[in-house]
Amino acid sequence: MTKADALEPGDTWMGEWAKGGRNNPVTKRSGRIPPVYTGAAIRRIVGWMPVMPRRSLTLAPFVLLLVIAWTVSSAPGSTPALAAAIDTDRDGITDVAESACGGNAENSRIRPERIDDVFAGRNEDGDGQTDEGLPGSAASHDCDGDGYTGLAEQSIFEVAGRDQDACGIDAWPSDFVSGGLSNSTNRITLADLASFVAPERHLNTSPGDLGYNTRWDLSPGPGMSAETINLQDLATMIAGDTGFPSMFGGEKAFAARPCPWPLTSGWSLGTPIPGATYPLMVGLVSIPGRPDEAVVVAQKQEKAYRISLSGAFTPTLFGDLSGVVGGSGGEEGFLALAFPPG
Repeated sequence: MTKADALEPGDTWMGEWAKGGRNNPVTKRSGRIPPVYTGAAIRRIVGWMPVMPRRSLTLAPFVLLLVIAWTVSSAPGSTPALAAAIDTDRDGITDVAESACGGNAENSRIRPERIDDVFAGRNEDGDGQTDEGLPGSAASHDCDGDGYTGLAEQSIFEVAGRDQDACGIDAWPSDFVSGGLSNSTNRITLADLASFVAPERHLNTSPGDLGYNTRWDLSPGPGMSAETINLQDLATMIAGDTGFPSMFGGEKAFAARPCPWPLTSGWSLGTPIPGATYPLMVGLVSIPGRPDEAVVVAQKQEKAYRISLSGAFTPTLFGDLSGVVGGSGGEEGFLALAFPPG
């Protein structure tokens, strides 16, 4: 490859890409993009890329996206506090989505039903069921916080239920690559962007083309492009709700922290026990021989209440010691309860 084959500072990407030469009249009439996005400057920013001959300029849009992604990754920021992006209880699901998906926008312990990680086998939405499907009104909303609606995820993964699992290459549409030098597991990195062109090219393909795969059609359909998988799908990974998902609190996902799940610490989320919230509750004691029942000790009420751990029955008074214990001190009152062994 000669020097004449390579882009040099001052070459216009669109002109070179469309007509193959910077001296072409069409190129001369087209405006030049800022120097930081041209020729050798791009090669400096994306240092691992080889010098590109003119005949390879079908990659030019992808390179531009890499530069934009590099710019995004180097600048902190979050999405504007629009009404649709508000998350009152800060559980990673917007208020609008919680309302449609079966959660409670003001209670972080009541969220849309999930089927992954610590959520599997639990009742997240407080309806007494476990791992059931989402309400019919949920499809056009993002119920798991990864930025993609249920309809989009069903199209991308070609299977229902993906909007109840937020992380991993089989659940988070933006995540294509695990491992690698950039440690892309559960993270969005340059490796995920590069998957559009290597090892198999998916960019600028449509159904029936070699390399076409709905998994890379992140914004389903061709949109304004002639091809189904296009620049809009690449941009989806770094812009809008999908680039700044609610599970990240509206912060960018590209070149940022990993997906919040699976949990890696010793702590996990637990299903709330119905009827087990009392003022100054100082004890929760299992009743021997009754695996679904326990007694709650309320210090200042000086009473004990029998509850069902699954919510099978309404809490009832188990014992009232208000005539026996008490006192004016902050640490006085009904403090503990125990059952004899056996």
